[in-house]
Amino acid sequence: MGRNLFNGSAAIALTAALMSGCSGAPTEGAQPSDGQTEDELQKNAFASSVRHLLLTVGEDFQHGGDVFSVASATPIENALRGYVATIYKDDPDTIKAFTYKIGSHVFESDGPIAGTVSNNFAWNVIENDLNMSDATDSKANVAKAKKAFDTLTRAGAVFGFDGSQQSGCAAPTDFLLVIDPKGKKVYTIELTPCSES
Repeated sequence: MGRNLFNGSAAIALTAALMSGCSGAPTEGAQPSDGQTEDELQKNAFASSVRHLLLTVGEDFQHGGDVFSVASATPIENALRGYVATIYKDDPDTIKAFTYKIGSHVFESDGPIAGTVSNNFAWNVIENDLNMSDATDSKANVAKAKKAFDTLTRAGAVFGFDGSQQSGCAAPTDFLLVIDPKGKKVYTIELTPCSES
């Protein structure tokens, strides 16, 4: 089941405040404490880095910011299939229409396809989308995104896309999937948000 990482502007403001105090990964080098296992610490750090990356896109996203638990992430296509089955659970025809591409050289954004891309390719898409956005055109914002991205890469993240998503203005959007194979979770980030308002 999907769960929104942000519940309203208060959560966004809180996360932004926490992020402004971070110089690097939120829990990089942290040690387990208060009964928290190393595995729990790693999962929390992964989720925090995803939130940091999401915030660099801006606060105007209509889609994304969700996390989905999947039964398996091995092979990685299982994570994609689990995500698709959950997010499109009310539309069996869409689920059947989906195709999957591992190691794609294209970041699909206009059809029922989910796939993975290389880390370099994912960063190029993120950086390009940030540079094209009116709301997030600062070099500092790109630098923050790069820190979060590098932290996720070191944590073993697999990056992908959902080509069937649409933005708030009903146009295709670059919809990033950040897969945590160890935690069996798929996080979503809409990279090119827009609205009809």
